[in-house]
Amino acid sequence: MDAEKPDFKVYEDKRGKVIDLSLLGISSLEVKILVTNEGMLRGGDSHSAAQNYLVLEGELEVTMKEGESEDKIVKRANEFITIEPNIPHLFKSLTRTVVLKYGPPSKSTYYEPYRKLVQEQLVN
Repeated sequence: MDAEKPDFKVYEDKRGKVIDLSLLGISSLEVKILVTNEGMLRGGDSHSAAQNYLVLEGELEVTMKEGESEDKIVKRANEFITIEPNIPHLFKSLTRTVVLKYGPPSKSTYYEPYRKLVQEQLVN
């Protein structure tokens, strides 16, 4: 192991940052820490495998689209949510949030109505 290179990657933009711990060598598990500023959106996609989220800090609104139904729930620190495969979802941080995301590696597919909201926020 190269002592000068971290075993993780950090991605930053105006929403906050994503710390991708998936490079730690566990190929059957994807692990990320999402730090998101108040009012910012994340997601706007679905995944081919279930995704698990544990809110470590803050409060967020989760919107999920299943068939014709759209459900919104609020999750707070120490609360957990699993989003089943192929369910489009969108996260809105009601406060600054820190969320642990984990699950098997999966293919992500944008859900355009939600992803458009994320992209608009990034350019404004």
